[in-house]
Amino acid sequence: MREVVLAAATGSNVDRDIAGDLAAAREMGMLAASPEEAWGNAAIPGFGIGMPTIEPELDPEAGRPDVPTDPSVHEAALAKYDIPDEELVLSRGLRGGLAIYAGTPAEATQHHDSAFLVGLVGAVMAAVCAFGFGAMLTGTL
Repeated sequence: MREVVLAAATGSNVDRDIAGDLAAAREMGMLAASPEEAWGNAAIPGFGIGMPTIEPELDPEAGRPDVPTDPSVHEAALAKYDIPDEELVLSRGLRGGLAIYAGTPAEATQHHDSAFLVGLVGAVMAAVCAFGFGAMLTGTL
């Protein structure tokens, strides 16, 4: 299974940086064409909890799970997780998390920039508090 580096819903809001990253990932063969290709059985709704909606690819000696015969069950499960074109999905691969943001790519990255600034302010406040606590304990500035 190839690692998915970056996947984004295509739409009119994809900016040049995202488009360049997608093109580079496709060129290097690191961008899977579909969730099924990228994740295999893990892309099947219900697979991880023993209730897959379609027949998974398993070792011939593995126990076969019960799979519903009605194909509409699988279609309904997929529809729950359908990502609209205006959504942006960023993934850091196997070790990273998954984030889904409404809006443009610039709005999605702005969230991370804001989180960094809030963390930086928190670190400065923690250092000032530690300095103040040390001054209180020693009685000196």
